[in-house]
Amino acid sequence: MPSTAIRQFSYDEESHTLFVTFIDGDLYAYLDVEPQIYADMQRAPSKGRFFAYRVRNRYGHRKLTDD
Repeated sequence: MPSTAIRQFSYDEESHTLFVTFIDGDLYAYLDVEPQIYADMQRAPSKGRFFAYRVRNRYGHRKLTDD
């Protein structure tokens, strides 16, 4: 089921960085994210809900795009 908040997400195993692109096009990098969090997010029925409870406000982040 498509997310109403998240367009796409990916993970860099080497740097432990989770990249999240939101519906509005903003891209953020979430730092020091454990591989299991990414795996759990892939399996989550609601990506937005998972993100809200398990990622947002738990990991350092930076915005990578400006709009």
